[in-house]
Amino acid sequence: MVRYIEAILMLSGMIIGVGMFGIPYAFAASGFWLGTVLLVVLTAIAVFLHLLYGVVLHTHGVHRMPGYARIYLGENAAALAWFSALFDGVGSLLAYAILGAVIISYL
Repeated sequence: MVRYIEAILMLSGMIIGVGMFGIPYAFAASGFWLGTVLLVVLTAIAVFLHLLYGVVLHTHGVHRMPGYARIYLGENAAALAWFSALFDGVGSLLAYAILGAVIISYL
């Protein structure tokens, strides 16, 4: 149960934390209508990817997304998932660094 709560907190922190600052900036930079379209499309993609984690319930063993991709989709998908996870983590940290610097500059 503790691992379940940790997983929910990790996803919530990445989604809500960066989104709280990033979404208003994206809307301001792109305009209302394009921002709305992007928000709907990216939300659908994020929901789809999170629903894919339902595979976890039917797979024996503990894996991460590249491991599940290797099991179900092959080596090429595993490499793509690995690079995606790498850039996702680096991108999240970069967003926090930029937003943190902007907030500190206002103080």
